[in-house]
Amino acid sequence: MTVPVPHLRRGAIARVDPIIGVVPTSLAVFQYNPAELSRTMAAQSANGSTRSGSVPHETISMRVELDAADQMERGDQGIVRPSIYPSLSALEVLIYPSVVTTLANLAQSKLGAIEVIPPQSPVAVLLWGTRVLPVRVTQLGVKETAFDKELNPIRADVDLGLQVLTYDDLGWLNVGSFLYLANQLRREVFAAANLLTAGPAAASSFTL
Repeated sequence: MTVPVPHLRRGAIARVDPIIGVVPTSLAVFQYNPAELSRTMAAQSANGSTRSGSVPHETISMRVELDAADQMERGDQGIVRPSIYPSLSALEVLIYPSVVTTLANLAQSKLGAIEVIPPQSPVAVLLWGTRVLPVRVTQLGVKETAFDKELNPIRADVDLGLQVLTYDDLGWLNVGSFLYLANQLRREVFAAANLLTAGPAAASSFTL
């Protein structure tokens, strides 16, 4: 008898168009979900007062493991041979401006254009279960730990540092702002559900 294997949702980071935001221009799906994910939130006060200011500054860090062993077991050859280059490149392009934008700016500068569009860091979206957050990759550290006979990496650990982007960072015309608001609404709904679950026991704690 075959035992059914439950479907495992895998995390990913997608790069989407900041205006349309429907079809990702790149997608880095985690081969293995990170065992840990650390989040840090720093409250932003208004003029040093105790009143609530802007939205908190939130950062996320995680370690992603890449391993070509699965490709070797399946006999996948990819373009040339089993390698983590495609998965590694999908993460690395998140911090690089596109070659098209860079060459377009170079051409404009050679033609004497006064204003050149600066290459912008890609706008990325972290897909982690029900959490969908616009982020900026602030740090990407790669430790390659195994190679094939031609020195192609076949195993690596990638340390990712992410900054969650808000509507203050993106502006209201950016699809990421609405993703951020949707996540905040989800957070508030869960907080309200927690209050209802706590019920009378929690209310009695505040009896004066």
